[in-house]
Amino acid sequence: MNERTARQLHLKVTPLQQNERTYLFSANGTNILISGKAEVTLFLKGVIATQTVLISPNLQHNFLLGTDFLSSSKANICYQNGILTLLDDLVRFPPHSRQHQLRKISKNCLYSCND
Repeated sequence: MNERTARQLHLKVTPLQQNERTYLFSANGTNILISGKAEVTLFLKGVIATQTVLISPNLQHNFLLGTDFLSSSKANICYQNGILTLLDDLVRFPPHSRQHQLRKISKNCLYSCND
């Protein structure tokens, strides 16, 4: 998640521990600086998922689902139909969403309004 989005959602960002990575790698190989982390609860079409998100000052997108989340939620991307499915096809939505589709509904809770 980028810092701007974390501020807009009034998330409590905690500093990284000394043994935690301060950067990640993007798909094109560039470093993504990590400035902290926050606990959020995602509501994805009726499914509730709690996730620790990393916060970055130089992330272009508001929010990205990382490989840890995608793996643990059994994600499958169908490029032919442009659909991302999670949890054995229980949750289905387009992998790219507009900024207004992610909003805060309560402290540390995010809601995706893709219906």
